[in-house]
Amino acid sequence: MARAFNRTDGDVTGALQACLGEGPGVVLLGPGTYVCSGLRIPGNVTLAGEGAATVLKLGKGSTLVEQDSACGWGLRDLVVEGSASGDWKNRTDAGQAGIAVGKCWGYEILGVVVRHFDGSGVRIRHTALAPDKAPYCNGGNLDRITIHDCHTGLCFGERGEYLNAVGISAYQNVTGVVIHAGNVKLAASNICSNLDGVFIEDQENGSHGALANCLVNHNGRHALWCRNVKNGMTIQNTCFFYGDIAIEESQGVVISGGEICCNMFVRGGGLNRIAGNYVIPYVGICEKFELAPKTMLDGNFSSTGAWPEGQPGK
Repeated sequence: MARAFNRTDGDVTGALQACLGEGPGVVLLGPGTYVCSGLRIPGNVTLAGEGAATVLKLGKGSTLVEQDSACGWGLRDLVVEGSASGDWKNRTDAGQAGIAVGKCWGYEILGVVVRHFDGSGVRIRHTALAPDKAPYCNGGNLDRITIHDCHTGLCFGERGEYLNAVGISAYQNVTGVVIHAGNVKLAASNICSNLDGVFIEDQENGSHGALANCLVNHNGRHALWCRNVKNGMTIQNTCFFYGDIAIEESQGVVISGGEICCNMFVRGGGLNRIAGNYVIPYVGICEKFELAPKTMLDGNFSSTGAWPEGQPGK
């Protein structure tokens, strides 16, 4: 059953929370700005707006939508607006979050824009994995989410696992995407124009996920930064242009079948594999390759020939 909520005077947290608590169904928000904080969407309830015309604006709290231990909820077709201002490159992590998810499963976040947070735009932790909850395949689904002007765009925090993220656009964040969890799938996404594009570092049960068919372009420092990745990470059919690829004290990182136009540094760690990539040797962008001795190279090539011993086309 659908029900409408259109009150926009002052802080509407209490009234909107009461409307959400009326039971399963869809709560419809019309055009307007709804000031609230600490909002919780119950299980089997969807909060839906009318696209860019519907704005959830952060009130006095630090988190706008805060989900905990709920199944089957949804958030779609609206804007989640924080209070951060000034140059996005100076964002700090002050603990804010646009959407914070913990111990949930079977939910959907679709067609949402998240912006202007001194912290994470979207942060997910501790998927509720159990036979009667998430059955190792249905942690949650994220689709067509745009995140910008935050410290961290999208963060898969500790044990934020078995998630499907597709069509993510993360730009103008200090870090576009952070992955601390295993069993994360990120595909068909643009991670561009951040300071750091994708940062992967193990926490509890970290890495051993997949990044596929993405553009990781025009990031200012790192395109990809893997640090202390011990369980492996598969990165396929992805274009890296500008920024550095840095793989530090890691093992099992596989970058294959993509394009590389950036400097690459592999330092320490165990076996990592760089295979079947087209390397574009632009001067000043893609000319420095420092690869640890254990790095496995296979079938990489460039416009000037093969890529022998870590040097593109030389």
